[in-house]
Amino acid sequence: MESEHKKELHVIPSSVREDSGISRRVIAREIAQGTLVQLGRGWYGTPETPAKVARALKIGARLTCGDALELHGVWMVRDEKLHVATLRGEKPRTPDRGVVPHK
Repeated sequence: MESEHKKELHVIPSSVREDSGISRRVIAREIAQGTLVQLGRGWYGTPETPAKVARALKIGARLTCGDALELHGVWMVRDEKLHVATLRGEKPRTPDRGVVPHK
């Protein structure tokens, strides 16, 4: 189920490259062609990756709260700020007034 969710979000962990033996050259070619986008450490995305997902991954975080619910189709009151959680309580890599970090 987790892999289906990642596929739905159009994100690919770098571990897939390592586990399947895809070379760095192939990844570099895909990035150059615009098929893949580097989304921070450990993640690649595609042009279809939702903007909020890409933004969160670029700062080393994951969507949480209303942003995650909205992504899964739950109706939410819009909030212009991005709600994220980082691993092990770390702060997002690039502090931004438009980001609300959660623990």
